Amino acid sequence: MVFVAFPPDVASTPSDVKLLYQKVDDLIQKHIDSVTSPQTSGDDTSVSSISFVLLVIKTLTEAGKYIEPPILVRILQRLARDMGSSAGSHLRQGQRTDPDSAVSSRQGADLGAVISNLKSVLKLICEKVMVVPDCKRSIWIEDDFCKPGRVTSSGFISPKEIVSFLQKLSQVDKQSFSHDAHEDWDRKYLQLLYGICADSKYSLPLRQEVFQKVERQFMLGLRARDPEIRKKFFLLYHESLRKSLVQPVVVSSSLPDSSGMQQLVADVPEGSEEAPLTFDSLVLKHAQFLNEMNKLQVADLVIPLRELAHTDANVAYHLWVLVFPIVWVTLHKEEQVTLAKPMITLLSKDYHKKQQASRPNVVQALLEGLQLSHPQPRMPSELIKYIGKTYNAWHIALALLESHVMLFMNETKCSESLAELYRLLNEEDMRCGLWKKWSITAETRAGLSLVQHGYWQRAQSLFYQAMVKATQGTYNNTVPKAEMCLWEEQWLYCASQLSQWDALVDFGKSMENYEILLDSLWKLPDWAYMKDHVIPKAQVEETPKLRLIQAFFALHDRNTNGVGDAENIVGKGVDLALEQWWQLPEMSVHSRIPLLQQFQQLVEVQESARILVDIAIGNKLSSTSVGVHGNLYSDLKDILETWRLRTPNEWDNMSVWYDLLQWRNEMYNSIIDAFKDFATTNPQLNHLGFRDKAWNVNKLAHIARKQGLYDVCVTILEKMYVHSSMEVQEAFVKIREQALAYLEMKGELTSGLNLINSTNLEYFPVKHKAEIFRLRGDFFLKRKDSEDANMAYSNAISLFKNLPKGWISWGNYCDMAYRETQEEIWLEYAVSCFLQGIKFGVSNSRNHLARVLYLLSFDTPSESVGRAFDKYLDQIPHWVWLSWIPQLLLSLQRTEAPHCKLVLLKIATVFPQALYYWLLTYLLERRDVANKSEIGRLAMAQQRMHQNASGTGAGSLGLTDGNERVQSHGGGGGGALATDNPVHQGTQSGGGIGSHDGGNTHGHEPERSTTVENSVHVGNDQPSQQSSSMISESGQNAVRRNVASAASAFEAAKEKMEALRSKHSNLACELEILLTEIGSRFVTLPEERLLAVVNALLHRCYKYPTATTGEVPQSLKKELSGVCRACFSVDAVNKHVDFVRDYKQDFERDLDPESIATFPATLAELTARLKHWKNVLQSNVEDRFPTVLKLEEESRVLRDIHVVDVEVPGQYFCDQEIAPDHTVKLDRVGADIPIVRRHGSSFRRLTLIGSDGSQRHFIVQTSLTPNARSDERILQLFRVMNQM
Repeated sequence: MVFVAFPPDVASTPSDVKLLYQKVDDLIQKHIDSVTSPQTSGDDTSVSSISFVLLVIKTLTEAGKYIEPPILVRILQRLARDMGSSAGSHLRQGQRTDPDSAVSSRQGADLGAVISNLKSVLKLICEKVMVVPDCKRSIWIEDDFCKPGRVTSSGFISPKEIVSFLQKLSQVDKQSFSHDAHEDWDRKYLQLLYGICADSKYSLPLRQEVFQKVERQFMLGLRARDPEIRKKFFLLYHESLRKSLVQPVVVSSSLPDSSGMQQLVADVPEGSEEAPLTFDSLVLKHAQFLNEMNKLQVADLVIPLRELAHTDANVAYHLWVLVFPIVWVTLHKEEQVTLAKPMITLLSKDYHKKQQASRPNVVQALLEGLQLSHPQPRMPSELIKYIGKTYNAWHIALALLESHVMLFMNETKCSESLAELYRLLNEEDMRCGLWKKWSITAETRAGLSLVQHGYWQRAQSLFYQAMVKATQGTYNNTVPKAEMCLWEEQWLYCASQLSQWDALVDFGKSMENYEILLDSLWKLPDWAYMKDHVIPKAQVEETPKLRLIQAFFALHDRNTNGVGDAENIVGKGVDLALEQWWQLPEMSVHSRIPLLQQFQQLVEVQESARILVDIAIGNKLSSTSVGVHGNLYSDLKDILETWRLRTPNEWDNMSVWYDLLQWRNEMYNSIIDAFKDFATTNPQLNHLGFRDKAWNVNKLAHIARKQGLYDVCVTILEKMYVHSSMEVQEAFVKIREQALAYLEMKGELTSGLNLINSTNLEYFPVKHKAEIFRLRGDFFLKRKDSEDANMAYSNAISLFKNLPKGWISWGNYCDMAYRETQEEIWLEYAVSCFLQGIKFGVSNSRNHLARVLYLLSFDTPSESVGRAFDKYLDQIPHWVWLSWIPQLLLSLQRTEAPHCKLVLLKIATVFPQALYYWLLTYLLERRDVANKSEIGRLAMAQQRMHQNASGTGAGSLGLTDGNERVQSHGGGGGGALATDNPVHQGTQSGGGIGSHDGGNTHGHEPERSTTVENSVHVGNDQPSQQSSSMISESGQNAVRRNVASAASAFEAAKEKMEALRSKHSNLACELEILLTEIGSRFVTLPEERLLAVVNALLHRCYKYPTATTGEVPQSLKKELSGVCRACFSVDAVNKHVDFVRDYKQDFERDLDPESIATFPATLAELTARLKHWKNVLQSNVEDRFPTVLKLEEESRVLRDIHVVDVEVPGQYFCDQEIAPDHTVKLDRVGADIPIVRRHGSSFRRLTLIGSDGSQRHFIVQTSLTPNARSDERILQLFRVMNQM
């Protein structure tokens, strides 16, 4: 009592009491010195003195007095000496024939006192001293007086006390030990433990009890760092385990250690290097080797691996996962069943929780070993779920449960456990898919699909209907309970997404669900009911969300220590969140999203506490000083500015936005209350809370509207901001959001119009007035009131001409009017409005440009669209056309060509590199059409003279064109363009295909181009076209027009290229050098080209509707003939001798229609031969040619190239303005050129490294095929979809 009332270390303790403490310490020290001196050994008074000292020490420790560990050690040493002398005297006294009874009884009493004192010391060590961390490292019991066996015969320590003492020593926390002290402790203790368990001089029951209750419980021996000590304890385990079915798995790692791998290698006889190697000696050495290997056992492999596993936990983990399935598959079915039961029991033990935070841990290894075993043992699904979420074995448990779901289809608990794991990992799509597969009712499947797509209102109605039907007995009790619970859960989830907090509160009150009440009441808000009825009764799980709500309440309550309590609660919430974070899978990002959102809320609670503190400090300073300091409330202003910038993602669920912004709304209310008296002294501070609260409410309503929750948007705007005053800007945003919500709601058009009509426009600037008039026009248009809509749009533009949305809305109205009336004036108005809107910077200009180009393509004869287009073309920013360059180039051969030429000319002037690649490709694709325009005219005249043979002529025309193309290019390499044409180098680079060594490659390109283009042409021929015998005069005129338009388009493209070259001569020169080198050095090999052709022909066979037994179609025969001529032409024979030698004879024998004797008779046989050739060519290409080329070996020009103006391609597809001088320039080409092989085609992939260090990868396509063009179109489509 004295120690409690007057602690020794407190300054207020009276001096008399301190003197008393000093006297007690001196008395103890005096007695200890007297009893531990060597001269007092055996003295009768020493025993009583030791008993007195121990009694005093025990009393002091119970009162909280700290006792130095060396004191107990000295006493223990003295008792050990007395114990030894007393035991020896007792033994000698027992050997006398005539003992002195008085002496004997006195010695026995002394021995009993010594034993009693020993027990007291041990008890003090275990119960009082070992709980103090600083004392543990000072306590160790030497072997001489710690081995109870030495005096077992006297029975001074019972076996129960021995086990208890050893268990206490096993639980010593050694974290504060130094490395040497730790090793010394382990070595001495394990020697003591092993001596008791293995020494035969101890009784067998004692050894067994110590082994079972100490070593088996803590496994200290198996975890020892010393291999020799581990080996000894392994032998103890091996002897204690009974031989059973578990032996192949558990005892296999405990087999006797005959020799290690190093000793095994050392025992192999080594041959003399000087002895000659004869056949007999070689056979003898091999026989000796086989004999040695024959002696190896499993232990020779397992024991070294077992020792290796002690070096790293990951090694042990993977060894178990590797070995256990191998052992499992060797067992019989009965043995597997017998082994599975103890394994399941082992996995369900509670002591595994000690490793809950370890990575990896034992439970993960055991579970993964079972998961990889075949056949998998059946395990309780609840146990798998518990292990998965508790021990970070998520994906192992998921794999097990997924296999269980497929194996045991009638087991509903498996699917429920799997769905729960999906929910905990935030994998809602997987969870919904699982429930849709196993659900009974159609309402469940439809409702989950609606939930996945965000149709909360419809999904909620569907789940409510399902619950009503179940209550009325419609399903006849066929729906399982889990599915009905899912209905309720999903109804509540939809209610939270729809912000139906009143309904959730009513549900929570009726069901006494305090978790729902805690989550819903503060959002109403109803803090009073929460304080009086929920918080005193709530007993819910400790989660970060619960801590958040408690912190909210602490800050709102504003008691004397509200801020401090909130900070403490937030700290606990952070700890819980971090613990949950650690329990989640490492590579799972989606599962951590809810925790990241909770972290943001926790941070904002801390910031809210800082706001309250800052307000309190600021008010105190402002009230005590004259005037207002300039730096007052700086922390408050910084936090409010940060909150505006730190918002959730727009695609996050509405509940995430509501949780965050609703609490901010509470803080804004606190700020308004704090500064309500500053209206005259500091109006800026007075309006601070109103301004930010209005922005907060408008932002939340905007997100609700964007997510299609129009009712929620209107409710937020009407109820959340309850003040009468609001800034003009925020008032406009509120009206706009509310009007847009009414515009999308059914039956609310009148309400929206009334809202706009009742708005006082005097306070708004002109731009806002114009926007309100535009919204009025949208309402009129939706009500089918065209005249009023037109008038409203007109008024909007009249008020503010630079209103982009006003022009676009008016353009949509004119476009609709044109579709209804077909009056050209509306068409001209629509295009004019669209272009004006694009001019003034509408955000989605891409969509409206697409409509303008579409209307331009189908312009009326009076060219109303063209007139409007030309009128506003100069006012349109040039960068908006960059995404539509392919369409503009295609327009060159249509009626809108004169208008598109102007656009392309502007692009060539301002953005030359954005146009150059497209324009060059366009020229290469149409070079042959331009050169053969005269030939085409002659062919048309010839067709008019032979109309009866028009079908055959049409079929042979494409082949003739291909032959002429080969002849025109195969001779002198003049190409499609004149030699002085500056595009000539680009022609070679883009179309040239030749040998891999990069020689002259211009001559072989036409052959491959002919092959592919001809095959595409013939493949598209319809049977009706082949059998047709007449071509009408209108058809001939159309063909003539197409040829003429193609030639004129080619000339127009050439003009644009000439303009580009004249304007940017240095850039054009650098681009030509770059592309020429790429086109000549990175062409595909003939084997790769032939493989691509065979793959295309094989797919062509798959598309034919004829039966597989039918004859090969004539069109396909023509394609094969063209392939054989193109791939094995005279030019190919000269250039690729090896290729022709390896493939020509066999290929023509199998697939050339001219080889009548060997050509396949049916389509099925042709398909089989094409498959064979595809396999042969694919195998040869993959085996003979490398997968990665080196730039320094392929092209030294590209390796050493240095360009100044060339940009890295692909920077103009972002649909926003990019200044040409801000683009990334090309620095160099990557050193490695991988070969990409897919779908039978091979491409070289170049890595272009920019001036900023970025890397972009490009596929080199040297063929001008429809596939190449379709790839670009697909990429363009993907870019458009990504920006939606």
